[in-house]
Amino acid sequence: MSDESKNNSSKDICPTCRNAIIRRVTRDYKVKLPDGQTSTVANLSFEECPECKDEFFSSEAMDRISDKVSAELDSLSLSDLKRIREKLQPNMTLLAESLGLGSKTWMRWENGEQNISRSMGYFIRTLSQFPEVYEWVADRGWRQDDAEEQATTQQPYSAIDETLSKVMQDYLSLKSGETLSEDEKEESGKFVNEMFNRISSVSKKSRVHSRRGDIQHVDARFRDLAEVS
Repeated sequence: MSDESKNNSSKDICPTCRNAIIRRVTRDYKVKLPDGQTSTVANLSFEECPECKDEFFSSEAMDRISDKVSAELDSLSLSDLKRIREKLQPNMTLLAESLGLGSKTWMRWENGEQNISRSMGYFIRTLSQFPEVYEWVADRGWRQDDAEEQATTQQPYSAIDETLSKVMQDYLSLKSGETLSEDEKEESGKFVNEMFNRISSVSKKSRVHSRRGDIQHVDARFRDLAEVS
């Protein structure tokens, strides 16, 4: 036997048992699912050791198995992950870091070394469907949004104080100590309603109604003005 034949033969020896030469087979292959059920990949070509029955799969065979399992479990396949990565960010490390993952996580997913959860798969599908959402996540867009919201909610205090001061001035002039007639009582009731409408209007414009600290500020201003009166 030539040296070339010896080298070819040694490459075909089963690396597991070292007792037989692996052979290529094509048949329907059953895959075990996490729930204990099985799924069949039709006409799958792979290599098998006739002695220890160990199996060896090419990258193409692994992709077919992954696609089948993913379809059964409604999860992302290896080919799905590669397609989405090429669409969003070709660099695995940058993509993983932009999503808040470990730097090697996406690589493990795409190589089939680590399973991706169903919920994370749904999230990644969403990013693929709406790339602008991925850009927002990658740029940490919430930081800018929070800064803008904080700046907005710091502005309305002066407007609130001005409105409250005007309300209390009107109220002080109304209760000047004179006995109110029936018409004046009716006018007083209208004024009270108008007062709350003014405060409500300012609150809505400044988002005061959604922030506990701002509401406490309004309450404190009412107390201060009432004591002065």
